[in-house]
Amino acid sequence: MIDEVAAVTLAQPDGTSARAGFRATFVSIYLTWNLATVLGALGAGRLGSPQDLGLDVVGPPRSSR
Repeated sequence: MIDEVAAVTLAQPDGTSARAGFRATFVSIYLTWNLATVLGALGAGRLGSPQDLGLDVVGPPRSSR
């Protein structure tokens, strides 16, 4: 259970509302999280070379070993 699902569930006044809130929040986060992951994975391949975008300097330096 993640924070958002727990917060919505615990904010409900009774058990029936809590279960409905749990399910609705879980489903919406599950779908949007996975959709964003798939779109990111597919879109990352279209970016091209990270060096062309200057993204090679964003991460930590490479080890010289």
